Amino acid sequence: MPRPCNFGFFLALSCVLFLACEREPIEQFCPNVGVGELAISEIRGVTDAAGQWFELHNPNDTAVNLTGLSLRLAKLDGAGEWEIVLREQGLSLEPFGYFVLGRFNSDDLPSHVDYGYAADFDGDIYSAGFLQLYACETLIDQVIWGQDDNSASAEILPSDGTLSFDGAVVLTAESNDIGANWCYDEMDDGFYKSGTPKEMNRACEP
Repeated sequence: MPRPCNFGFFLALSCVLFLACEREPIEQFCPNVGVGELAISEIRGVTDAAGQWFELHNPNDTAVNLTGLSLRLAKLDGAGEWEIVLREQGLSLEPFGYFVLGRFNSDDLPSHVDYGYAADFDGDIYSAGFLQLYACETLIDQVIWGQDDNSASAEILPSDGTLSFDGAVVLTAESNDIGANWCYDEMDDGFYKSGTPKEMNRACEP
């Protein structure tokens, strides 16, 4: 004779699984973001208290919806791919503003980070690789680093500071494809060489 179902056990298990989710899943949502309407502007791969993060810039005079966007990170050969999905409802980036995604839990964000992605990816950013920004299957922008040609930054991620787009150049999804427009920002702010999160980047030295 089959044993009766233990509904109390399954209810308790469901509660545990629900509580284990850091963010509630959202339905598949494709934000209305066109190619080039956002641009990747700065990357930090240092494992200190200032943390690892990516920065996005809105170069337009209208706000851009971020909910549902995904970032795909991989090594230069395509190995080790990870996807970070912006799941929180109501995320947007104001005109000409900056948005920082950091390797932090969503309930423990430092002031320089807008969104914590540790629930999706809690590993180190690759010293050489690429980052792609997607709205569903539409590629909005990408940046490649550690590859020695003019279409990407030849620089690997620095062991201190950030890989930063040149603040003296107008930032777009086209201009950040040019390797010469990237440099290291290793300015010391008194505590860390933390770059310029949520702000316009400094100009690269000649």
